[in-house]
Amino acid sequence: MDVLVSPYHFTTREAPVMAAVLLADQVYTLLPSPQGVSPTAARSAADRVPEYLDMIRSWQWSQPLWEAGVVLPSVDELANPAAEMASAWKRLTTDPACASLGPLMRLDLFGSEDDYLQAVAQDVLRAGPDPGVSVPVMLGLDRYAARHALTVVRPEPSSVVQKAEQRLSIRRDRFALVVPVLLQADADSIVIARDMLEPELEALRTAMDAAVDALHLFPVRGDGPGPEREAWCARAREAAERYADAFDAHLPEIAACQDDDAPALMRGLVSVTLSTLPVDVVLHASTMATQKMGSRPARATPTQELAPTDELASASVSSMVVRVMSKDAAA
Repeated sequence: MDVLVSPYHFTTREAPVMAAVLLADQVYTLLPSPQGVSPTAARSAADRVPEYLDMIRSWQWSQPLWEAGVVLPSVDELANPAAEMASAWKRLTTDPACASLGPLMRLDLFGSEDDYLQAVAQDVLRAGPDPGVSVPVMLGLDRYAARHALTVVRPEPSSVVQKAEQRLSIRRDRFALVVPVLLQADADSIVIARDMLEPELEALRTAMDAAVDALHLFPVRGDGPGPEREAWCARAREAAERYADAFDAHLPEIAACQDDDAPALMRGLVSVTLSTLPVDVVLHASTMATQKMGSRPARATPTQELAPTDELASASVSSMVVRVMSKDAAA
């Protein structure tokens, strides 16, 4: 299972990223960076844009995961989330159908490379208070995920926009698992855990991939899921149980491998809810949230009003919502 995680979670080290870097095969994210990335270009950008340097420093905890190839900035060199974000921003600022969101957008977001790096880095560090940045980021990420068959990892809904997304989800096409993860750990410990749990994780990832495919191929009909879909979901539950047993059996060994200055391991039990969402769910949800905060009653804007015909107009994106159910020290 390959997933896409918001850059905001890499800074806060919230449950979505901690679950993703353990459970997924590979984790992709938007890495704001100078065009034509090189060590020299990155150092130059850090000298010019202090916020960019601060953001890179806030991600240092994840460096071993990048070095191990667990976290990657793009599926391939020709397609990266930043380009999809730029396309989303252009649509939000020029498409008349998105006029209700226009006043929230930053027209200078891509004024120059430094403008872009500063705006995104600053918003990532502040956990996304500026919709002029966060909406293009999340819209671009969802479209990138749909284009490359990735599953977008989301937090439990808390903001107005996230709760609107939840209301717009294809509610009956969802499936949940409960699994243990490391909610607090240094990246080296996560790499070690991935190696120790590789057989069980591989089986779980394969089963979750199949369950996601089943959500798309066998939607709920009538009063319940069809037998094909239920069979795939049952296999995922069995794989989750085997993984949970192995996780708890290996946890003392993982803790024993930690460096003395590493943060104490925190075991967490999380629910992982897989579902399908319209590819432009962020756009719809943001519009609903804007209308709710204004004088007009909130309503779901019809797809044809917001989504001009393109190759993704009728696409859906796979979603994985991570909710913390309990947490405790590993030792």
